[in-house]
Amino acid sequence: MENNAPDGVPADDETMRKMRPDMETAARILSSAGRNGKFVLVRFHCDADGITSGIALWKALGSKKAVIMQNGSAIYEMRDAVRDLNNMLGYEKPLLVLADFGANEESREAHALMRAAGVETMVIDHHPHSQKTASLLSLFVSPHKEGMGGTSDYAAGFLCSRIATIAGADEKAMHELARLSLCGDKSKFASDDAQIAKKALVLDYLASFGNFNNAGEFYSRVLSREEVWMEFYSVAQEKLDRIREAAAPLCKVHMEGNVGIVVVPLEKLSAGRNEFPSPGKTCGVAYDALRETGKPFVGIGHSKRTVNFRASKEALESGFSARKIITALKGELPNCIEAGGGHDGAASIRVREGCDGIVLEAALKKTKEWAVNLR
Repeated sequence: MENNAPDGVPADDETMRKMRPDMETAARILSSAGRNGKFVLVRFHCDADGITSGIALWKALGSKKAVIMQNGSAIYEMRDAVRDLNNMLGYEKPLLVLADFGANEESREAHALMRAAGVETMVIDHHPHSQKTASLLSLFVSPHKEGMGGTSDYAAGFLCSRIATIAGADEKAMHELARLSLCGDKSKFASDDAQIAKKALVLDYLASFGNFNNAGEFYSRVLSREEVWMEFYSVAQEKLDRIREAAAPLCKVHMEGNVGIVVVPLEKLSAGRNEFPSPGKTCGVAYDALRETGKPFVGIGHSKRTVNFRASKEALESGFSARKIITALKGELPNCIEAGGGHDGAASIRVREGCDGIVLEAALKKTKEWAVNLR
């Protein structure tokens, strides 16, 4: 039986009880690192869920020696691992923490390097993971681990806020971060609080512009000043409204029986690299503007280097899985796809240069095959 807080945040359900030992271990490691002045590098994913993870970990560490930085990819790249390793030289027993990313197959090579160098590595994530990658980590906190019985609805920022609370961070502040995380990642546990939704959008907006120095402190200050985040919210909302208005003439809607497929040309709608909204956000906003409520709908956004998926609740309930489609495409088109993954209802593919048409056509074909089988 679930025991959730009144606003939907899972407080003590079965999954949380099973994850408690791992979270307590994470809290002990972070508290000890902060208390003893150990060098800690935290990388968090570039969205609201990732940012709330970064803030929570910054609070848990309470150390000026901790470096909190945004990661621009869902992969822990080998080049980033080499850079991190060079920055750790001279420090005794450094700690690397990745939040909301970094447990996928594409991150395995970088983790192998860190393990060979003797770096203690912790990943706190809620995406489906690679077991081979997880086996290289010092500690892996995830609702998808065997025996946990959880889903991606247990967002990374929520998990990090719970870990930070165990480590002694302010419980009220961590509870708000948990709510922001769940809202930003559209978890089933998300509340319908309008202010929380606005703050989550602000974090997504700021994440688009890359890394900020002292990221944990920077984002924490923004969230604490209403006049600041409301200004960012207004700008972000204006940009999203422009995409909604432009979506109909630029996007194509295919109907396969009762299923709608919205094809979104991202380069005609998206602001571009390091601008808001991101390609994934653009895909979601355009598809939301055109889909029919109560019906299974899938959005497929495409550009020269990316293919993004978004799916409605009805599509997911009917068995749609962007993650499974991406896994199949990676096997069928290994020379066209650099990387890909995510959730069943929100995922993306990094496409090799010159392969965009091939990957888009294959993604559409897989989605239409799924839709036809529903008839």
